[in-house]
Amino acid sequence: MKNIFKAAIGGYEGRRRRLSCRPVPAMLWRCLFAVCLTLFLHATGWTCGYHDPASIRVGLLNWFYPEALHVNGAIWRAQQAGRLPRPDTERLLATGDYRKELDAAAFEKTKQALHRLGARMSREAAMDRTEQFSMVLVENGLWSWFSISRMHQTVAVDVNGPGISELVVVTDDPVVHAIAGGDLSLSEAVEAGFMKLYGDPERIDQFVTTYAGVGGRNPP
Repeated sequence: MKNIFKAAIGGYEGRRRRLSCRPVPAMLWRCLFAVCLTLFLHATGWTCGYHDPASIRVGLLNWFYPEALHVNGAIWRAQQAGRLPRPDTERLLATGDYRKELDAAAFEKTKQALHRLGARMSREAAMDRTEQFSMVLVENGLWSWFSISRMHQTVAVDVNGPGISELVVVTDDPVVHAIAGGDLSLSEAVEAGFMKLYGDPERIDQFVTTYAGVGGRNPP
């Protein structure tokens, strides 16, 4: 795989004497990254953990998005301290049809929370800008796509993977529910390590600045 990428950018030692390699633009790498991840998830039949717990591959996220799994550790510590709700142990320990029933109910709750999050963000959005980004919930590998502006919000839940050239938000269920429910602001989630963002640094700064108060002061 490394040789393929070296060939694509003229990286072979033998060619370096004849060619001057130009740096690959960061945007091109991000586009290639998103395409590779989306194709991989689609080709391997990735399903989110609500639908098939056995298929959860959280380690893959950490490979594509370095330190993404640190979100899990930060959330676990907050749960132990009572800052975030603890996991639903009844659902996690259940098996068979009962587990499927509880998973389906949990999925619907998370889906509703994602839509409420989109509505909260819409109220904070800039008047002249539409923000598009992808979000993945680490534990269950559930991908969602958001298109947010002051006039509308579109939230597509359970999509195949990240969009191309988009900001990617890595977090998990308890954080989405807390922000959507008005118990935690987006800026607090980022500062505490409950949420990590990947993409262009300027865009990340703009995103956090624009939506910092979401969940902390808006009405439900």
